[in-house]
Amino acid sequence: MYKNNEHTTLRSYKSYTSNREEKGGGGIEIMVRKNIENRTVKVSEGCNEIEELTIRTETKKRVLNIITLYGKTERAGKEKIVDQFSHLEEIIKNIEGLGEEYILIGDLNAKIGNKEDGINGNNEGKNEAGKALLDLEQKVKGIIVNRTQKCNGKWTRINTQNEKEKSILDYVMTSESLYEDITEMNIDEDKLFRLTKYKGKEITETDHNSIIVEINDDKQMQKQEKKYRWNTNDKKGWERYNEYTEDNKDLDNTWKSRDIQKEWKEWKKIVVRVLNETFKRIRMSENQKQGIDEEVKKMMEEKREIRKDTKRATNMEEKKRLIEVRKNIENLIKTKIEENEEMEN
Repeated sequence: MYKNNEHTTLRSYKSYTSNREEKGGGGIEIMVRKNIENRTVKVSEGCNEIEELTIRTETKKRVLNIITLYGKTERAGKEKIVDQFSHLEEIIKNIEGLGEEYILIGDLNAKIGNKEDGINGNNEGKNEAGKALLDLEQKVKGIIVNRTQKCNGKWTRINTQNEKEKSILDYVMTSESLYEDITEMNIDEDKLFRLTKYKGKEITETDHNSIIVEINDDKQMQKQEKKYRWNTNDKKGWERYNEYTEDNKDLDNTWKSRDIQKEWKEWKKIVVRVLNETFKRIRMSENQKQGIDEEVKKMMEEKREIRKDTKRATNMEEKKRLIEVRKNIENLIKTKIEENEEMEN
């Protein structure tokens, strides 16, 4: 891999890296298509002891944080292994605290075994990284996708010198909400997408299989129901209403029995018919809803602008501040609409 500021140059793609200082090998790289570069930022890149890289991007449906980690091997010792998963926990909790989603994917060097909390058909036994990964999954209520029915394939590492030596070291973990939109995850055991290094006549294949995750990012468009209200501002309508209800035998015959549900349905049907015949219904557009005056419209516009600023914000503290401002404006809008509706009635 790379060191310092080196990165992969690939047409139509933007590279984000977390390389080792003055040292080749290792390092992490995430590449995104350039058509989403303007809404993608690097959020975190770990430290000397933790090789982690997180980028944040906006899609049609969500704000998605892509987290990757190169996990330490057993030689690093329990303390350093646990520290890197505590680092991931902090990142994930910050992301979810902002109402955003995440996917964690990488060579975690974790072995979670084949027991109840492991993967069926996996090798036996857990290592410290595997225990820490399972603990992280519980703490953040995530889902390890390798363990689900959406995952096709099993082995993420196959020794190129001895293909009988297989293991699961690479994982995908997501939030529950994002998991619902994952259509499938494929571990490329057939080596169709295996990364290969060509240097002169020398050809070197990686011993890790590629993992491909497909996510449904289509935003479901809900059919907007037409809304109506009675035109209670019509003075003649009130005159008609008084005439209809002054001596209305249908209304007089309601609430005669003890069957409350039956009486309620009958009374409601009669009242709706009376209102329809006296006040008439008018369709409510977004700009005609009861309670929405010019002051409310200005506050709604201000809320939209703050929402845009929140999406653009990269500083977490600034993002939290904007979220609070938006909540305050929402409360003001609600209060103002209620006041206006009371005046209209």
